[in-house]
Amino acid sequence: MNSSADPEITIADAGVADVPALAMLSTACAVNNYAHIAAPDELAAYCEQYHSRRFFAERLADRHCAIRLALLPNGSPVGYMMLDPAELAVGDHIPEVELKRLFVLPRYRGRRLGERLFEHALADARDLHARLVVSCEPDDSARRRFYESLGFVFAGERAFNFGKARYHDLVFVLAGA
Repeated sequence: MNSSADPEITIADAGVADVPALAMLSTACAVNNYAHIAAPDELAAYCEQYHSRRFFAERLADRHCAIRLALLPNGSPVGYMMLDPAELAVGDHIPEVELKRLFVLPRYRGRRLGERLFEHALADARDLHARLVVSCEPDDSARRRFYESLGFVFAGERAFNFGKARYHDLVFVLAGA
């Protein structure tokens, strides 16, 4: 694994032409991340609702959404991030956007792609004049430490259903933003 940034992999704005590849990448990442907690039919329904071509076409049409892709020289996407309006307002009437997704295919991890995509999320939030909201599972201490090292502070919890199970995330906001 290469621990330095990979200059051959570029970060670019996603566009309508990227929808098929984005849906494929997103579905692959969802299966990789959630197969252990959801039955196949639940995971398929989740992917159809939140990782389909239709979903990404709708998100890209929303001017409050930002999607960036990590692209190989041949144009194949190997990671992406998505900002969307925050579902859980944690602030004091300050516009908020949430980093809804930051995925990198396992084969391409360790090349600082996640860090590069995260830097774009921070810049996009600034461009939108919005506070960035992030979340993680309660037992994900590495991600929590990462967020805290960047100045994020705990802001609350949120509960959500995935399939038949109920889960909780910890929610963080950038301090002073």
